[in-house]
Amino acid sequence: MTQDCTAPNSVLVHVCTSLIASNQAVEAQEREIVGGVRYLLTIEDFIRQQGHLWGFDQATIQRADANAQHYDIVAGLGHARYS
Repeated sequence: MTQDCTAPNSVLVHVCTSLIASNQAVEAQEREIVGGVRYLLTIEDFIRQQGHLWGFDQATIQRADANAQHYDIVAGLGHARYS
């Protein structure tokens, strides 16, 4: 998907946008968190903070933020999964 780490930024933005919008990807992250990786740092965590600098549209940034908040709830830590 990332062309062996040589993909141009536009391809990476597209790939990450697709992952953030994918319900299957969200479910896979949930399984990892519930399975014991409670402090998992996700692409959503990065995009919610820096996405505007990397060329992501506002809708994707908002979805990333919503996904990250959801992962925090799933982790059940009472705070963000990372600090």
